[in-house]
This record gives sequence, C-alpha cells and structure tokens, in this order.
Amino acid sequence: MATLSVGWTADVSEDDFGRDVIKTMWKQINNIDQPVSISARAALLRRTWPVLRQILAKSPKNTMTVWTQEGGSDWACGTIYDLLYVHNDWSKEAIHFDIPESWFEEFRNLMMTAGSALHHFGIQDRDAAKITWGHAVNCKADLEKHVNDDTMFLEADILLDGQYTDRQTDVPIMAHPPSVHSDVTFAEWVDTVAESNKGMKLDFKSLESVAPALKILKKKHDQGRLTQPVWLNADILTGPNTTAKGRDAPQFLKIVDETFPQCTLSIGWTTGWTNTEADTGYSMEMVREMNELARPLRQPVSFPIRAAAAKRSWKELDWLLKQSRGYTLTIWHASSDIVSLDEMKFIRAHSESSRIYFDLPAALMPL
Repeated sequence: MATLSVGWTADVSEDDFGRDVIKTMWKQINNIDQPVSISARAALLRRTWPVLRQILAKSPKNTMTVWTQEGGSDWACGTIYDLLYVHNDWSKEAIHFDIPESWFEEFRNLMMTAGSALHHFGIQDRDAAKITWGHAVNCKADLEKHVNDDTMFLEADILLDGQYTDRQTDVPIMAHPPSVHSDVTFAEWVDTVAESNKGMKLDFKSLESVAPALKILKKKHDQGRLTQPVWLNADILTGPNTTAKGRDAPQFLKIVDETFPQCTLSIGWTTGWTNTEADTGYSMEMVREMNELARPLRQPVSFPIRAAAAKRSWKELDWLLKQSRGYTLTIWHASSDIVSLDEMKFIRAHSESSRIYFDLPAALMPL
C-alpha cells in the first residue's frame, strides 16, 4: 500500500501553526486508509514541533518526513540540533529525513553522542526508567566490572590529578573529592568505555578539569571512536538546603559549546538534605533561573533532581518540563536520604515515561 505524503505550502510561518491547522489537517487525513507521512520543513521544525507532534500522536500510522528547500538555504534558519530535538522526542522509525547527504552524515555523528539514550539502547516503549546506571566508576576495578555487566550508563567523577594541592597537574583523572588521585586517567577511562556500548555520564567536580577533558572527548569523537551517549554533568546553580555554589554556569556552558557540543547537558543544582522538617524542595525561583540558562542551549538537557526533594517540588519541576520538549529529569539518590517508593511512584504516575530517568537503588525503582 502506498504512503500518502501531505503537508502545507512552503511559506507557512510559525504563527500559522495552531489548533485550526491541526484540525484542518486531521480532517483531511483522518479517514484515509493508507499510511500518511506529514511533510515538515526543516527551517520551521523546532518551532512548530509541538503542533506537528500532536498530529503524529493522533494515529500510529502517521509518520513525518523532514525536508529542506532546494539549494540548502533552509540551513541558515535551522541546524542539525533542530533535527536532533525532534528525533530525540519521538519514535525513530516514524521520523524520516530528506536532507542532503553531507548534512545527514553530520547529523548521524551528532546522534551517536547527543541522541536519545532510549534510541541507543533500543527501549521500544520509550520508558526511561528502564535505563540502568553504574555509579562512581572512578577506579580500574570498578571500570572493569561495569564494562562487563548489564548496566547501560557509567557515571564517573572528574578532577585534575592533585587538584587543590601544590602537586596539581593538568591531567584529568577519575576521582571524587576528597580524593585527588586515581589509578585511571580520564583518557584511559574514555578509551575503555568507548569500546563498549555503555553511555557515559561525566560529572565535573572542578571547572579547571572541564576543558582538558573535553579536548580528549573531541579527539575521540573526531576519530569516530565515540558511538554512545555522552552526558556532561555539573552543578551550576545553588539549590535547596545549601549555600554551596556550583560551577561557574556561563563559563561551563561556554567551554562545552566551544569544545564538545555534541552531548547531552546534565545541569543541576547544589543541594543539601537533613531528613528533617527544615528541608525544602526546589523553588519556583530556582527552576525559573535554570530555565533561563537552559532555553537558549542547542543541546538536549537532563536536569539531575535529588530524589528526596522530587515529590515536594513536583509543581515546580512539572513547570520546568513543560518549558521545552528537549528537557528531561534524572532522579538521583543520596544514600543518607530517606525516600519512599511511593514518592517515586508519584513522580512516575504524574509524568511521561520517556522524560524521567530514575538513577536509583532497586528498592526505589517505580517499575
């Protein structure tokens, strides 16, 4: 059976897309028996995605074909990150790209390190809770263990060797303060993980370690040796129950964008927790401040959220998620925090399964 390709006139602007357009298009294709592919112009893709997504959601037979104007002038209005924005937010089998081969090659390379972890690991139902994590993989023994087990993402911490001492070097290593030495350098760690199918979540514990580490990642990427998701994590704002400052947000984001932008950004808040009534959650002021930093970013963003504060902050976190389809949350747990399974079930019940990662002990996983 032939697929019917339908779309709008090429000069449709962002302002033209709305409920009336959805209703009109849906009336045209609702009773068509054959498969339908919605034709979407790349230059308008990211801005009009909420509307296009609604049309796709109306029937499993609907797909979308992204096209560019002949001659490539559309690329001045859109980028491969716009394509990534859409690709990460829908079933990859339902989005087709009719773009020049040179752009597609660049897009393919971007999808490897900044693409959806759900696509990479073949999570067909797009349930982010099915992603599994290995924590604090900061030594050779733990690295060897986790590259050979069934965890999907390896999380590790980065400092400069001898950081904060009179023997500090410019060599990034895998270590979490107060440790400032390690038996594995960042370069060695990346070499090992790059040979596996594991995702990388890299937690920068100092701003000074970011540039030298990202230069190593860039070299590996340019050599075609990184074929898995790479998440770059840093606490960049002050969060609840603490006065601790995070990494310099503008500087961290600038280094990433200039050195290794082909990533998912995992940017969060410093936090504290006492397991008392004095503890507070993420405030609206905090999430608004984070959104101001995140909205201009071209990369996908996952905000790390302390599990103990998640439920009591859900109104604020739900608001944050609604600001962009490029946002997700990663719920994490500190071993000293008191958290209930019911709290995590609440989060799961009140969110889209594709947009909440649960980096938690098995007893707290709301599956």
